[in-house]
Amino acid sequence: MNVLIYWNNKKLVYPTLATIAQHVLCIPVANTSVESLFSDSGNTITIRRTRLKTSKVNQLLFMLQNLSTLRELSPPSVEQLRKRATSCTSTTSTKKSKRFKRRR
Repeated sequence: MNVLIYWNNKKLVYPTLATIAQHVLCIPVANTSVESLFSDSGNTITIRRTRLKTSKVNQLLFMLQNLSTLRELSPPSVEQLRKRATSCTSTTSTKKSKRFKRRR
């Protein structure tokens, strides 16, 4: 049995696992994922970050490569979006008030 057909048939029962399986088991058409990973590794390991252990670099690259998939699978709730919006505006107003106080 084809594994992709299996997960396509089971996507109503296991929607999250089916989506992950489709992403993991699909065959890429080109080597763009490898090139992207190589580019991301160059951006992760910089002159200032040369002492990172291999396991930490692997974890960072894994998270970076799968971040978009994770966001698709579990989008933020309305409450989280509101918290982000209020925290962004509160830090902006705090910075403005500090600058205003310095000028006096």
